Amino acid sequence: MARLVCRICQKQYANYTCPRCNLRYCSLQCYKGHSVQCTEAFSRDNVLAEMKNVEVSKETKQNILQALQRQSEDGKESINDEEEETSISDETLQKLIAGAEVTVADLSLDELKAFKRAVASGELCHLIEPWEPWWLKPGAKSLTLGSQGNSLVQPLDSTSNDEQESTNEAPLPPSQALPPLSHLSKLDPSPLLPVHLIDLLYSYCFVMRLYNGEWKDSPLDAAMDLLATSRVLSQSAQPETVTEVIWYCSEAVCSPAFRHAGGSQLSLLLCDDTAALLRIGRPAVVRALADLQRMLEASIDESKKLKMVDTKKESKLLQAASRKAFFLMCWANQLGDGVACFAALVDTEKERRAESTESTVTTARTTMRTTRTTTKAVLSAAGD
Repeated sequence: MARLVCRICQKQYANYTCPRCNLRYCSLQCYKGHSVQCTEAFSRDNVLAEMKNVEVSKETKQNILQALQRQSEDGKESINDEEEETSISDETLQKLIAGAEVTVADLSLDELKAFKRAVASGELCHLIEPWEPWWLKPGAKSLTLGSQGNSLVQPLDSTSNDEQESTNEAPLPPSQALPPLSHLSKLDPSPLLPVHLIDLLYSYCFVMRLYNGEWKDSPLDAAMDLLATSRVLSQSAQPETVTEVIWYCSEAVCSPAFRHAGGSQLSLLLCDDTAALLRIGRPAVVRALADLQRMLEASIDESKKLKMVDTKKESKLLQAASRKAFFLMCWANQLGDGVACFAALVDTEKERRAESTESTVTTARTTMRTTRTTTKAVLSAAGD
């Protein structure tokens, strides 16, 4: 796959896109350096968007006020080579205490500076509740699905899919009935499809956690991260064992490109996520694959709007991935609740990887102790 070079350093491949100006970059360092306006505004908007969806207690509101006040009292920001102190007005403080909604438009320039510093310092991050995957919520176990993969109950109004999805914890099933595999291929299904299904579900869970369930804000970036994790979608690979899939996907998650995501602990957590989806059965698996395909389709639309050199090649790769996802979705729907039996395979591989990780850590600790002992012995001998 042809890849773009970072527009900042011109040295590394660009794996990411600025969500505000669409500039392609390779690392956090390049992202921070490309535009202060973009990075500050993006951080502020993300926190504000999250705060709108969180109902906080009076104690939490007070913590937010204290964080903002500390920033306003201690921080200074240079504007036109002049230092100006910032403060939170009594009017805004009273609004927050009363629980009234405060938007960016309500903030004065000084208040906005204080808020941006509070966001940048990370003081507000712990006040935002972490995202909980839909497949781990109690309602996931009661999901239903028609025999053809679509919803059992069709809405009477003309509400769009996007609006409906925003009001449901789990993503919507396919909007159209899924055809039987015999309509898609004359060949018998490959015995490797269970392995490929695990590859897609693991990669889907990773992207959902990476984007806090909000891939719609950056569908192209989310899709490229999906392809970076899934060999089945990105390389047309045919992995033959669950061991091969889990190890490849886990190594991708632990790669330098995603070093900020969670490392080996996240890779093990994703095994639990994948097994959870499989245990719920066909309703959850089909919905997850439908959501994954929507992500790919949305990324195709976004890539067509971007006038870049590699857009056409990217679009073809994404289209091929979407077709594979659709085929696996039809297969999983036809298999029915038989998909639940694959969860045990994922559990087994998780245990193996956990043991391997622990063994690696133990070996590293033993090596460090041996090295320290040897060093002490050499120094002692030199002293004698």
